[in-house]
Amino acid sequence: SSAKTGVINVILDDPRCKLITGPNNSKENFPQDKSMGIGPPEDFSLGPCRYYYPKRVPPKKGYVEDTDWYFFRQEVEPSTSQREECFVKCLRLMERVGINVTHDMLASAAFMGLRNVTRVLVADHNLDPLYSPDDPVRRELRPNAVQAAIMGGYAEVVKTLTKSDVDMVIDEHGRTVKDYIQFAGSPIRPHYAEEVLGISSPPNKASTPGVEGGKVDGDSGWNSTTFVPYTDLGCDFDVIDTATTDMTFDVFLKDYYLPGRPVVLRNQAPPAEVRSFSKQSWSELKHYHPTSRFKVGNTAYPSLTQQKKCSHTLTIEQLEKDERCEDMRELHMMHAEHDNNFDEAYSMYKGDPKEGGFRTLKQWFDGAKLGWQIFFGSDGSGATIHWHAAAFNIL
Repeated sequence: SSAKTGVINVILDDPRCKLITGPNNSKENFPQDKSMGIGPPEDFSLGPCRYYYPKRVPPKKGYVEDTDWYFFRQEVEPSTSQREECFVKCLRLMERVGINVTHDMLASAAFMGLRNVTRVLVADHNLDPLYSPDDPVRRELRPNAVQAAIMGGYAEVVKTLTKSDVDMVIDEHGRTVKDYIQFAGSPIRPHYAEEVLGISSPPNKASTPGVEGGKVDGDSGWNSTTFVPYTDLGCDFDVIDTATTDMTFDVFLKDYYLPGRPVVLRNQAPPAEVRSFSKQSWSELKHYHPTSRFKVGNTAYPSLTQQKKCSHTLTIEQLEKDERCEDMRELHMMHAEHDNNFDEAYSMYKGDPKEGGFRTLKQWFDGAKLGWQIFFGSDGSGATIHWHAAAFNIL
């Protein structure tokens, strides 16, 4: 331990596990190890306890053949089990050094899927799974521990917090654990709902308007062939047509955010904005002209996962036709970039996408820190499996 730095090493042989007792944070001094991934570690927090978990760990077969299962790493170090062991031991150390456990720590543990930690916090510290934090800043966006566990898809943690009582009322609307999990698109998938919690398949089918409701005026001009045809049966989550239904923030909060459910807002982008992304409109642009050349790869940002981009560029039209990179002909190519050229892409809004299809972000989450991207690729391409705390996409 070090009184000067305000940092205590919780586990001697695991330097990633820290108890922060002072104003300093040990993240800045944490050694960078590229063999354990690219970029600084994620700062997982449970009150004053920290675990510096690598953002990326290369899977044994590589990123093309395998996946870095971020939340379920077991065969690599550090594993999710090591992260949980850190927090359990840190809670015990907090007691010894006289640092109090706080109510909001239970929701944090639940959201991370830490079953043993939630058990300790409930059994040893008598924390309330339904505690609602008295946060003056966007209190309505702060879930209780049971809601947080459902948001994360952690059936075992839900079982621990509720003591297997799926009829427990968990929100101000009188809805139960069973209600949340039987909503279409619940993060607790049907297999785990039944195997862990004894809840049968959801009786609430997704609300999905017909295919005709998704068409816009005119032809985009882009290649519309698709490897996987669209059918209404493909969605197990709600699709709301904003042309006929007004989605308010209160409805979004109650029916989608707090239960952790995805939702599609059809016709959210104004027709004029949709037409501005047509091939004809882009033919009048410079940076996004269909013949403009771009760096491409088999993922949007190859360097993030220690992969190589294609050695040559491709035009947007070549991507549209699914032309391949000479270096990796078996893989679909794609390109993504941030908002450096949004003045051109969103010229009708003077470069601000929040004035158009993304206007809901400004209305509901004004002041939130946002990161923007434009992505394009061939049929069959797309983002590799990944996760976000929150994401909004317009297709």
